[in-house]
Amino acid sequence: MSPSDEKLFPYYALAEKYNIPVGIHTGLAGPDHRSTNFKVSLGKPLFLEGLLQRFPKLKVWIMHAGAPFLEDTIAIMKYYPNVYADISVISNPYIFPKAEFNSIMGKLINAGLEDRLMFGSDNGDIKSAINNIEELVFLNAFQKRKIYYENAETFFTQ
Repeated sequence: MSPSDEKLFPYYALAEKYNIPVGIHTGLAGPDHRSTNFKVSLGKPLFLEGLLQRFPKLKVWIMHAGAPFLEDTIAIMKYYPNVYADISVISNPYIFPKAEFNSIMGKLINAGLEDRLMFGSDNGDIKSAINNIEELVFLNAFQKRKIYYENAETFFTQ
């Protein structure tokens, strides 16, 4: 179902009322996901817009940075300041090749989203994910620190 399906609105209303962040799975599913009703088309971050308009104070994070729908992620994050994204899965070199991860991160940083990107592993190899981030030559130490933990601290505590 779409994350903006009205059946989910009571949950979003509670989350907004109590300032509880909501993570929405976006993008693709793994090869052995066993979700028989999974639809790639419903992984587009643009499907968040209905719930974001209905619940303007709701804190939402886009899981997996919406990959491969990066343009959607950037559009939603630029327009809705209460939306963050984690970089889990895309930082896993076994799922996204390093060159693709570098390209995605470059686009997110160039879009001005460095303050709303959060580290995540999604049960991947954390050491490999960290190495991928450390190898991003266009990120400085301050930006890396924000991605590793400061952005998440802001998102989850404010």
